[in-house]
Amino acid sequence: MKKIFFLFLGLMIVGLLFNTLWDKVPAVKSAVNTILNPILGKILSWNLTWGYVIIIGLLQFILTIIQKYTTDQEALKKLREEQKAMQEEMKKYAPNDPKSKELRDQQFANMPKNFELVMKPLIYTALPIILLFRWFTDTFKGFNDPKFFGLMGWFGTYFVLSIIFSMIFRKVLKVY
Repeated sequence: MKKIFFLFLGLMIVGLLFNTLWDKVPAVKSAVNTILNPILGKILSWNLTWGYVIIIGLLQFILTIIQKYTTDQEALKKLREEQKAMQEEMKKYAPNDPKSKELRDQQFANMPKNFELVMKPLIYTALPIILLFRWFTDTFKGFNDPKFFGLMGWFGTYFVLSIIFSMIFRKVLKVY
């Protein structure tokens, strides 16, 4: 678990470094723009709102596929079923009951395993997402920070729609 945690921490530091250098080193911003503008920029220029919805949907689909194939789905399913069974068992006892405490301790013992399984996809997706969000920031400033559906800015819209798309894709693709 320590290995994955430190790898993820390293990626976050690299992402922070890229974010810091974005405006100071033109090559960083230029490289990301060279990759994203021809594809995502075209989608946004077609229709800002619906293009953004399409981008969020595609991104969530890709992230769900990565999650499905970089995690041990059987192990995750088993862990989730065990947690659910422990929750049901805990409901039978008072919070201060020794059996309830034993079940809670057992749940905490499973947390590192669960954490390691869930963190693995982040190793592959963290840096691209950081760069994409930085690109979104600049791109939507160029569009005068629009309100999508008349309600939210780009980040709020991303947050809400990514949850919706993620739930749909996880259900359809049976990702735990």
